[in-house]
Amino acid sequence: MTLQACGGGGGNGSSNATIGNSAILAWYAPTTKADGTPLADLAGYKVYYGNSSHNYTQTVKIPLAVATCTAITNGTQCTFSITGLSSGMWYFAVTAYDTFGNESVYSNEESKTIQ
Repeated sequence: MTLQACGGGGGNGSSNATIGNSAILAWYAPTTKADGTPLADLAGYKVYYGNSSHNYTQTVKIPLAVATCTAITNGTQCTFSITGLSSGMWYFAVTAYDTFGNESVYSNEESKTIQ
């Protein structure tokens, strides 16, 4: 997973100033289950985040039908933006879930300071 943060709107007159503070997460879609078998029943993703490492207080469920994913050379990359973050350090992790409700382990944790 990679992470990019956007500040809270600058005074440079740009028409694309960000309102509020946000983080843009990107990850590769899984293709196999933990046991190595093909993942044929992926249903979506969950983004977990909070102000303490490995202590996520908020969750966003992203069904596969509405996930923003793009085929790239070495797989499929998905992205999601979290807006309205207050200033400070934020920690993020992503999981995948299948049609039976089984959920993967957390991705590697990423962190970002929002100013």
